[in-house]
Amino acid sequence: MQVKQFVSALVLLGFAHLALAQEHQEDQGQVEPSESSRVDVEAQVRAEEVPSVAVPTVIVPRAMQAETVVVAPEPDGITGTREFVVYVVRHAEREEDHVDPGLTADGYRRADGLAQMLSNANIERIYSTQYRRSVGTVLPLARVNATAVEFYSAGEPQSMLDKVIERGQNTVIVGHSNTVAGIVQALGGEADELSEERYGDVFQLFIHADADSNTVNQVHLMAPLIMQERRGR
Repeated sequence: MQVKQFVSALVLLGFAHLALAQEHQEDQGQVEPSESSRVDVEAQVRAEEVPSVAVPTVIVPRAMQAETVVVAPEPDGITGTREFVVYVVRHAEREEDHVDPGLTADGYRRADGLAQMLSNANIERIYSTQYRRSVGTVLPLARVNATAVEFYSAGEPQSMLDKVIERGQNTVIVGHSNTVAGIVQALGGEADELSEERYGDVFQLFIHADADSNTVNQVHLMAPLIMQERRGR
């Protein structure tokens, strides 16, 4: 009997020593917690998580993404009779032998002349193709009028022309020698294709638009060269 009690005591002592060793290893991070304890911890963490807050989606207007440098908000639908003036011009004198040429000295003077010519014309919209010579032609006018410059595709101007008619605002459109005539004609005016050597033409279109038709009166003007010396070019 005493032998059995002694063996039982040794077994109990062995289990106790093993339990203490395992507890020490867990404290030192050497043994992973049991599956039941991990489940309990994960459940506690989930219970204490802060619910996620829905973030509103930011919608960028299409015109701001691709077509436009600075664009005013789209107006609400325009109805009824509208009377406005559209000025269609070719870009000013350009440099030669460049993939995307800028303006020459005369081109900058022409751009200044256009800005001076239209400084009191209450220009509300300015459209330009994305070429340096086109943007440079209307930058002085945009500064004078604090008016945004909006881009359109030289090969696909119809979307821009639809906006011009819909909005019914005084507008300047910069085109090219082979596109100005088509733009003028699409708006109801008359023009022949310009030669490569011709600059300064301004087609002034007085448009009376209503739900049924557009009436257009046209004046052919010339943007002058402002001859004072320009600095900082």
